[in-house]
Amino acid sequence: MRQITRFRKVLALLVFALTASSAAAQVPSCTTNDPDVACTVQGAVRGVVEGDMLAFKGIPYARPPVGPLRWKPAEAAESWPGERDGSRFGAICPQIIAQ
Repeated sequence: MRQITRFRKVLALLVFALTASSAAAQVPSCTTNDPDVACTVQGAVRGVVEGDMLAFKGIPYARPPVGPLRWKPAEAAESWPGERDGSRFGAICPQIIAQ
């Protein structure tokens, strides 16, 4: 009976430690009181008001798949210094249309 209780305590401690460490890894890298600025893991992004909502455009979700990253699983986007402009979408991916 004592072993089961000890096992439960160790298991609970392990679950708590894993949950706390994963939450700490995703803490935004900035702080702001400006409602037009969102803090992400990579840095601050300034949005744009569109009608009755705030839009954040052109936020990279992964590193560009070029060179050795080609045909590999996506890697997290790199952080940026300062505030990123989120008022415009990024460049589109060019595609060749076969005739």
